Amino acid sequence: TTVPDGIPPKWRTTPRIDAGVASGRVVMKIHTDYLDYAPLADVLRDANAVYWALGTSALNVTDAEYSAIHVDYPVRFVKAWLAARPVGDKPGEMSREMSFHLVSGKGASATARAHWAKEKARAEEALFKLAAGTHLRVISVRPSYIAPAEERANVLHNLAHAIFAPIKFAIRSTALGEAMLTNFGETYLAAFALAIGLSEL
Repeated sequence: TTVPDGIPPKWRTTPRIDAGVASGRVVMKIHTDYLDYAPLADVLRDANAVYWALGTSALNVTDAEYSAIHVDYPVRFVKAWLAARPVGDKPGEMSREMSFHLVSGKGASATARAHWAKEKARAEEALFKLAAGTHLRVISVRPSYIAPAEERANVLHNLAHAIFAPIKFAIRSTALGEAMLTNFGETYLAAFALAIGLSEL
């Protein structure tokens, strides 16, 4: 399938993902239409936690494309996820706790001058509103510079990490993923979780 708004579908795997698939601990599904999750309804029904790290630099796309990727995609996903979950005993009640972990960005603010910062904040606000009154918890992490995993990083990546990590303005993607699981994932370690766009983690 193709992604709407002229944005070409992109997906990739990594040695970490391949190893997880080979071990049987990871099931990889390729889904490229981030505005239509109907084909994943059965998967979403059983998922308790989602780690969403799909995104790109504002330098790579237009403002409209950035908004689609960072606001429309996660919002549409959460709407589909809530709709796919079986209800509990009361109207509007989900049968189990749900947890959506969003990788946002340091500096996200509705009053920021930069378009990317305003859109990151708009995504957070929209997701918090969707979660209100449900069993869904939305957790947003706001890292600064995210350096690729060491096996994927180039000289410039490593240089930026070396400069900014000591002052807490950079983190490896692997360390970010481990931190998210360690601090927020205890409840879901034995549950079914989805990782969206975590090719670096």
